[in-house]
Amino acid sequence: MGPIHIIIVNYNGTEDTRICVESVLQSDFSNFAITLVDNGSRDRSIETVAALSDKIDLIRCQENYGYAEGNNIGIKHSLAKGAQYIMVLNNDTKIPPSLLHTLYQKAKYNKKQVVGGIPLLMDHPDTIDHLGGIWNPWKARFDLISAHAPLSQVDLTPLDYIAGSMFFVHRQFFEDVGFFDPRFFLFFEEADLCCRAKRLDYTLTIEPKAQYLHKKSAAFGKSHPLKSYFFWRNRLLYIKKNTTLLKKIALRANLIHQTTKLITTFTLKKVISFVTKQTPKRMHRLACYRASILGVFDFHTRHLGQGRIATFW
Repeated sequence: MGPIHIIIVNYNGTEDTRICVESVLQSDFSNFAITLVDNGSRDRSIETVAALSDKIDLIRCQENYGYAEGNNIGIKHSLAKGAQYIMVLNNDTKIPPSLLHTLYQKAKYNKKQVVGGIPLLMDHPDTIDHLGGIWNPWKARFDLISAHAPLSQVDLTPLDYIAGSMFFVHRQFFEDVGFFDPRFFLFFEEADLCCRAKRLDYTLTIEPKAQYLHKKSAAFGKSHPLKSYFFWRNRLLYIKKNTTLLKKIALRANLIHQTTKLITTFTLKKVISFVTKQTPKRMHRLACYRASILGVFDFHTRHLGQGRIATFW
């Protein structure tokens, strides 16, 4: 039985990462190792988590490489250590003891698949976060599947990408498909990876028994300018990489309309802010609109990767 390596990326997430790692350590599947990649944290998360077990292989980075490259660093390290299966796991998750065994049983007979599970909201464990997405060419974005649906109503429609909070693959996946594109930094990187996998005839599979808890939006909260920035910038990068020329042409008018509407709305709200009371809520919305516009600008000027994270963090 080949070893499973769990890749967890941490950035100033002491409590979330501790809970996640402790849940992995309670697994009833004994043949596993944890690769913990720290993205230049400034809190005491490293010292706290590293002390939990000798199963933890710690990699310290001097800067924040984001979800994409942070996971790449951990994956490459684990493959070099002989990992046969890789599980990418967000640090704001909590898994049941049976999860590793369930995923292994699902994946061991078919190397050409990406196996995901059902992420349930940490605060509402009878409600699904979302399973992943299906590309909507009319909206130029993904429709999230089973988003906030009751667990009893899970939709197992074939997906275009599996939610990046957890997925499980054989090592051959990275030999065939490659790694996360670090230009995304975070958001859309798992969609890009899954799209590339599907082009190589990999199957995206949701295992209904693989249920786990996910603390939704742990990094940024429900709304944050960084989300707006990376959504707009990386959506355009995803379209550039993963759609045909004809589809790009078809999307052009729609994207121009969306961008024009975004700029117009920002301008109007900016003007209104000078003559009305500037409440924190209004200023926050204004910051999100501004971040979205900067995301569009940075895509067109090829300011990718970490981008303007220091501006909004």
